[in-house]
Amino acid sequence: MTIRAKFKLAEVTTRLSMKQNPHTQVWDSIPLNSYKFYVVTGDNEENKKFFASTPSGTIELGIPNPDVKFENGKEYFVDFVEAK
Repeated sequence: MTIRAKFKLAEVTTRLSMKQNPHTQVWDSIPLNSYKFYVVTGDNEENKKFFASTPSGTIELGIPNPDVKFENGKEYFVDFVEAK
């Protein structure tokens, strides 16, 4: 079964994180983009339906890949599918 939720990106931060180099075993500082999403609120008909099913919740992702970008204030669908 797949459950679809709708989230809005509300916070974007960048901080330094540590990653171990597998070849040298040395820990390096790397920038980590953190994205915090909240469930959508009922500001339009589609969002009202999602809000009625999921009135609260957050997702926070820390992504070190600079090519991955989400835009603050935009809405995104998230599909939850059981991993087998």
